[in-house]
Amino acid sequence: MKRLIFIFATGVFLIACSTSPLQLLDPTDYLSVNNVFSSTDMSVFEGFVDKIPVNRLYKIYGTPDTIYDAYESTGEKGYDIYEYIIDGGRLDCYVNNTTNVNSKNVEFLYYEPNNEIPLDSFIIDKDLCEVVKNDECNVYYIGDSFGNFIRIRVNSYNRNKILNIAYNDCRLLPMKSATIKEISEDVRKELPIHLADIGVLKNFDFSNKHLTLDIEINENNYQVNQLLQNTPTLCEDISIFLMCDGGLIPFLDDVLLNKEASLKFNFVGKKSKKKVSKSLSLDILKKIFLHQLSNERNILAQININKCFSPHRLNDWLESNNISVNNDTLTMSWTLSLSEKDLSLIKQNYKKWAMGMLSDVDNPDTKLVYLAYKCDYYIKYHCKIKGTDEDLITYLDPDDIFLLLTNIR
Repeated sequence: MKRLIFIFATGVFLIACSTSPLQLLDPTDYLSVNNVFSSTDMSVFEGFVDKIPVNRLYKIYGTPDTIYDAYESTGEKGYDIYEYIIDGGRLDCYVNNTTNVNSKNVEFLYYEPNNEIPLDSFIIDKDLCEVVKNDECNVYYIGDSFGNFIRIRVNSYNRNKILNIAYNDCRLLPMKSATIKEISEDVRKELPIHLADIGVLKNFDFSNKHLTLDIEINENNYQVNQLLQNTPTLCEDISIFLMCDGGLIPFLDDVLLNKEASLKFNFVGKKSKKKVSKSLSLDILKKIFLHQLSNERNILAQININKCFSPHRLNDWLESNNISVNNDTLTMSWTLSLSEKDLSLIKQNYKKWAMGMLSDVDNPDTKLVYLAYKCDYYIKYHCKIKGTDEDLITYLDPDDIFLLLTNIR
């Protein structure tokens, strides 16, 4: 699934690079990395993140030093800037000012340093640093498959210096303006596509302002109709899973909204062969995506999907039981079936072992680590030892999670 993201993003980027007005006025390049957090020094944002409700912004970071209309200083319409003075400069949180107060989210971040930042102090990846240093573009987007985008502007007279940095400001990314035809062609090339534990995407078709997805659903514990009854928001949750940052088809929501299209799911049970169809109207899609999806809603979607298919065995020694959020803690629960020797090794440093399990970029739960960080959550990693009453439990605090993010490979 991650490969498809890179293929789609890179393909559209290359097409757009030759035609984008932005490209002509301000030379831009797009660089893919496995992990933005391990390739760049994200500490410059001092823990600030995007896609959080304004009330949570206040709770975590306090009252902004200044709030003003972005149009006054930048010419950007539709945003208020919630500005914080931090060490070394100012951090601007861009908030849509056309939405209801209860749905206001931080959409992206912009960091303006007091002094230009040395290129090699921000870009940790030496090879990536050399690419930027020896290129001729002024602006670079650095993105990973988890939906993190960093935009840097280098000093055209001294390429060893960075003028400013934005975090997840995707407004000018050409993939946002891709057509449904371009997206459909890219997705069809990859069919059938496995959707984690949900099942398999078998077909992808757009016609008459309706996008239809044919999905074969895994029926581990329930038949497909029971799954939908037990999880009334399953269609919305799968939509978020597919279209959110880092999803299979990022920015598809923008295309559907621009087309004023609806979304239809044809679910077929893998075992029962029963078929159930559900649709999401344009109004529902607007409600979900129009004013920026929050990290909390994204993590809830992942958890709802997980509950449908838990418990499920990942291999001959590890079974996933459940994932849940209680207050500010994301709990991951597992059952281990290992020899006494292997268990003894794990017990010696269980926290380190748990962090190792979550540091694999191919582990689907790693995405939840990113969301937990953005929600300012703790992670509780809980393992039951099969055949015993013994439990192994460790907690990762936000500092542990940030350290984990910088080591995901």
